[in-house]
Amino acid sequence: GAMRPATTGAMRPATAEAQATNIKMFTDIHRFLIQRHNDIEWLREQHRRKDRQRRDGLAECMRQQEQDHAERVSQMQRFSEDMQRHTNRKMDSLRVELEHADVMSADIENPLTIQARRRQQFQLDRLTHDVNSIRSGLCVVADAMQLLGSDDGSAPG
Repeated sequence: GAMRPATTGAMRPATAEAQATNIKMFTDIHRFLIQRHNDIEWLREQHRRKDRQRRDGLAECMRQQEQDHAERVSQMQRFSEDMQRHTNRKMDSLRVELEHADVMSADIENPLTIQARRRQQFQLDRLTHDVNSIRSGLCVVADAMQLLGSDDGSAPG
């Protein structure tokens, strides 16, 4: 029993020192974990905020795309109507000029002078050019309508 008090007395200061070190280590680890927890919460809030911003941006893009699509369809419809009116006017003009040419060619009693023949040939050349221009314009319209139809999945009409 005589050794025991000497050993116990020597152990107590070492144990108190070890306990203080353990408490300090626990406090440091606890503080570190709280900081990491706060960092994680901050990152979560950042993620929520950025996710909300991206969703709002995406919704705005979708709305703008729908608006642009509606405007494009409207513009194509107006363009198609304008081209149809223009084509009808050109065709009416062509019909009148052809009727006039028929009347002139049917008038055999009045032989055409060289100047009248040149004028008639000029008119025919101009009519040919106009018909070719109309055909080219209509091909452009047909191509545009085909593209429009393939963009929105519906047939042009």
